[in-house]
Amino acid sequence: MFSRINPGLLINLQSTFGRDCNPFLGTFLQSVRWARKPIWAPVAKSKLFRIPERKKLPEDEALELRRLYNEYRTHCKAVRQLICKEYAASVEESPSVINSRIDDDLSQAIKLNEEWNKEVAAIREERLTLEAEIEREKNLQYMIRAEQENEEQIKLLDEIVKAEKEKSTTFITPDNLDEAIEFALANPVDYNFAIDLKGNIVYGRKGKFEEVLMKQVEELNEKQVAASSS
Repeated sequence: MFSRINPGLLINLQSTFGRDCNPFLGTFLQSVRWARKPIWAPVAKSKLFRIPERKKLPEDEALELRRLYNEYRTHCKAVRQLICKEYAASVEESPSVINSRIDDDLSQAIKLNEEWNKEVAAIREERLTLEAEIEREKNLQYMIRAEQENEEQIKLLDEIVKAEKEKSTTFITPDNLDEAIEFALANPVDYNFAIDLKGNIVYGRKGKFEEVLMKQVEELNEKQVAASSS
């Protein structure tokens, strides 16, 4: 987009700063002619006494234009006369006639408003009925879903109760307390374990390393058999 610079302003700036010291160094400038002559500019001297030639229309086209203009003026004149006639008639009417006309217009407006209200009320009633039916269907679906979830919850609780009843046979009670103590002393449980460099796990503080060694030997033998067979 090019900037439009007034040439007079550019000459004044050059005369102030000098031609060698251009204040617009580094800025791209380009003179642009006005798209149209400014409104304040006078008529060009070459066109001062020029009289433009009037264009001549064909006879049939001139007749058609004259007919259209006459028709347009006739319509406008008729509308103006009608408006003036109605205004004069309204001014000549008595206040009682004007008031009666206003009352008639008001009664017609009230009647029309009542008809519109009835139509809107019917539409509203239909919409409310449809919304109530949809809401009733939603509530019914919600009740059915809630009842199904309640039944599933009851089944789940029954299964939990049954499982706990089955587990209760292994519970320690005052009747089998002595037997449980003797069983615990005879079978101590040690949750400690150790892991060697090969990832083998040995449970208990007194683990059986012989079993681990035997397992390693068996794995080694299986590998040798597989290698020889291949």
